[in-house]
Amino acid sequence: MKTYIGTYHQQGNTVVVQESGRERRLSPKVNIRNHSPSGFSWGYGGSGPAQLALAIMCDLYGDRIEDHPVNYQTFKFAFVANLPESKPWRATEAEVRQAVARLTDGAPR
Repeated sequence: MKTYIGTYHQQGNTVVVQESGRERRLSPKVNIRNHSPSGFSWGYGGSGPAQLALAIMCDLYGDRIEDHPVNYQTFKFAFVANLPESKPWRATEAEVRQAVARLTDGAPR
């Protein structure tokens, strides 16, 4: 199971993925869409959060965004915009998948 960990830095935020005892940086996927040349952000609905939403969705569901269960912009507003702005955060793969499931089946958020 993956865990996403966002760390706030004034010089640029980082997001790492922990899985099976290993850690790697989350790819921003700017080759698919380049919303934010300055990198990831969270806690509001702007371009940095859009880049993070895209990156998380691609990490879980693959790079073909048309195959994702929900649009990453919808995921941005429902999940990424609600992460604590300018603070570190942690989200498990299960939490992310639950958020996506709520968006696809109409369950209460």
